[in-house]
Amino acid sequence: REIRLPLRIKGEGIGPKIHFNFELLDIGKVFVGSVHCYETVLSNKGSIDALFNVIPPVSPLGACFVFSPKEGIIEPSGVQAVQISFSSAILGHFEEEFLVNVNGSPEPVKLTIRGCVIGPTFHFNVPALRFGDVSFGFPHTLICSLNNTSLVPMTFKLRVPGDGVGQQSISSCEQYSDNKKPFWNKDELPVIRPKEFTITPSCGTIRSQGFAAIRVTLCSNTVQKYELALVVDVEGIGEEVLALLITARGNSGSWSQGKIRALACVDCVSFTKFTAFLS
Repeated sequence: REIRLPLRIKGEGIGPKIHFNFELLDIGKVFVGSVHCYETVLSNKGSIDALFNVIPPVSPLGACFVFSPKEGIIEPSGVQAVQISFSSAILGHFEEEFLVNVNGSPEPVKLTIRGCVIGPTFHFNVPALRFGDVSFGFPHTLICSLNNTSLVPMTFKLRVPGDGVGQQSISSCEQYSDNKKPFWNKDELPVIRPKEFTITPSCGTIRSQGFAAIRVTLCSNTVQKYELALVVDVEGIGEEVLALLITARGNSGSWSQGKIRALACVDCVSFTKFTAFLS
């Protein structure tokens, strides 16, 4: 009688072997809202076809990355270029780990991407707006520019915290031309401080690497020393991201204690002539 001898076969099934051409991609600093494209390569070093698919990320910032293609088949000794596009509205540093599932492989392939999303960069072309001495009721205008040095457009709003919240301040020309307005004196000053600063434009969008010319007009209706700031709010970034110092000295001249009476006003837009005397 024949005796059957057992044959024991021992081994380990090896799935596809794929890997990225790098494990870490550092994209550095990128502007918020800008679109960036990168490329990586998947290589199959195994002996069988590799069926892969990118596992969708679950974090909000991870969802800002788009892989193309998201899935595919790589033949043995073959390669697959993968395009990665990125655009984020979320500011700050990040480090995201992306996983690629490979059919028949126990562990996914990992790719780490890190960087920092920053807001637009911008500045004023002057260090401060210095009006100096300004006469009561006479508008004074200074011009500056807000320069956007980033590669993305920025939507801004300008304001002067600390300015009055009442009605717009009254110029000498308006005081003369409107007979219904009483002449200024200390007993007729408004309870609520008037709004004395006019900003043109006060809001808008500046294209990438562009600028906006800003006119700031002060029509003083109060006798005081001004030390305020023109602040910039940027949409999607925050409030008071940048501030420009404003200084001025409001006075009513040699007739500060008297009642001002405008006796003549000729062409209030281009030329104004006033005669005043002490009462």
